[in-house]
Amino acid sequence: MNRFDLHMHSCYSGDGQFTPEELIGIAKERGLKTIALSDHDCISGVKEMIKLGKEAGIEVIPAIECSTSIGYTDVHLLGYGIDLEEPYFQNLMERTQVKSRNAFSTRCDKLRVKYGVEIDEEAVLKEANGIIFNNDEWEKNRKNEQD
Repeated sequence: MNRFDLHMHSCYSGDGQFTPEELIGIAKERGLKTIALSDHDCISGVKEMIKLGKEAGIEVIPAIECSTSIGYTDVHLLGYGIDLEEPYFQNLMERTQVKSRNAFSTRCDKLRVKYGVEIDEEAVLKEANGIIFNNDEWEKNRKNEQD
């Protein structure tokens, strides 16, 4: 039987912690034969993971988890067997970060108007190490802090 994991995140993803090399080691320890690196909105670690997978005898399917929305609901769309040379995927992370930054600024503006508070956006981003959560990530982070 072919053991697999088609939804892995690396340190390049907002919710991953392991390098592609560490993920290959984990996959090997667990006897996985096929895996997919599906980081959020980026393909930064996929080529490295494919190379390391070949060396370890593990098939690595190039993948991505794209953040999008349907109406007011955030959704994540998984794509498998993607073309890593496709320009759309090459700069998706940069475009997503610009969109998130703009949304963050818009939210801060709304808070300023509604509550009359002063918000130093740069200070907030510095404190958050530049990480801007989407709604799903914020909710998950909030639940983890409550536990």
